[in-house]
Amino acid sequence: MVVYLSAVSCILGFFCLITGMLNMILVYILGPARYPDWQEDKRERLWLNRLLLSTGFLLLVDVGARLLEGSFDPAGYRLFRFCAVMDHLLAFLSLFCYISYVSEMVEMTPLSRLVRNTVYGICGVLSLITVSSLWTGFLFTFDSRHYYQEGPGFGYVVLLFLFAILLSWLGVHEERKTLNPDRRLVLSLYVILPILFMIQQKICFVRMQTPNIGLGMAVLCQSIVWGIHRRQVIIEQQEELIRQQELLIRQEQELARMEIRSAVSQMRPHFVFNVLNTIYVLIDQDPETAKTAVSSFSDYLRGLISVMETQHRIPFAQELEYIQKYLELEQIRYGEDELKVVYDLQVMGFPVPPLSVQPLVENAVKHGVGKKPGGGTILIRTEAVDGKIRLTIHDDGVGFDPETVLKEERGEKAEENTAEKTERPTGIGLRNARQRFRLVMNADFQVESAPGQGTTVTVTITPPEKTAQL
Repeated sequence: MVVYLSAVSCILGFFCLITGMLNMILVYILGPARYPDWQEDKRERLWLNRLLLSTGFLLLVDVGARLLEGSFDPAGYRLFRFCAVMDHLLAFLSLFCYISYVSEMVEMTPLSRLVRNTVYGICGVLSLITVSSLWTGFLFTFDSRHYYQEGPGFGYVVLLFLFAILLSWLGVHEERKTLNPDRRLVLSLYVILPILFMIQQKICFVRMQTPNIGLGMAVLCQSIVWGIHRRQVIIEQQEELIRQQELLIRQEQELARMEIRSAVSQMRPHFVFNVLNTIYVLIDQDPETAKTAVSSFSDYLRGLISVMETQHRIPFAQELEYIQKYLELEQIRYGEDELKVVYDLQVMGFPVPPLSVQPLVENAVKHGVGKKPGGGTILIRTEAVDGKIRLTIHDDGVGFDPETVLKEERGEKAEENTAEKTERPTGIGLRNARQRFRLVMNADFQVESAPGQGTTVTVTITPPEKTAQL
């Protein structure tokens, strides 16, 4: 029986030690690199590893004490005494690690704190009694045959230790609502199994400390259940992350649709009215030009409807067609001498958010060249720079003060009168374009302007490899 139980203790002890050391490696070496959220349960995992290591050493020391008992070799006898003392100390250390592990697992209440501190105190007292028994013989003695003998206070120490174990179970029971049933059951095994093995030891009159075997089984079960629980937590976190990403994608799509509708609603009142008024005047003065304007306006509206049905990105070439129709209509309105357009398109095959470039061109016409006496020129340029696409919208119009627009974007009041406010852009178009380029394309957006010197908007885009055709 002793040989069988010794083999079981060795196996359990090695399993506890190997599991504890592997978990320590995961915590201190692989944890930060492989598990970004490892800090969330670091202390809980740390105390579980300490519980595994202390229990593993306890089982191996118990086997060593049984094998060396009765040895008359001086070195063997000293090692036997050491193992006998460590057998008790490691049992108390294991209980200390267990209650610390439970404390990290649950939300502490005044009662659970009292239980934990009481168990700490009992473990400290029992450790002092164990060490002092080497001289007093209160807990144990060694007879002339070099065998372990229970001292007069052995029964009191066992009762006090059992009381500490029951207090630990009380702490688990008190916080049962914060634990799932599996973890609550396995934590209770730490109390139940040692008591059952203690009863078996008394019934079978086995000299070996069989409660330690129950302790090892309970700790290994706890390690397995903790791993399963942690795996479930990781899966739930991944599922929650996927749900959040899907929600973010839906929100981005809805934001894109709302911004498209907003851009359409902002330009429709003034632009549509101006185009219709221009066509009305041209019908009598220049019917052919009026027909051209109607055709361009029709193409413009057709492109607008097509863009409104797009949620993601469109080719720049498609956005350019839409811009060209818009500029043709504005040239009819202002005259080609006052509104000149220069295209310098070195790159065409890259995507942009729908209706993102057109507001920049409209801003250049309405607030730049359109307000400059004698008109001016708008330059639309695309070029490849260091593997990126640089889109530039430049006008030599009246310009504006960017700092004033930034203050408005932050909700600050500009120090100016109402007349001056109506003579410069509100910044809404630029702000919307900047947000959409950054949201959809993660692009860099810069605006350079100064009163009387024109405005330059530069958008730097990193195109997808499959869509960029340089």
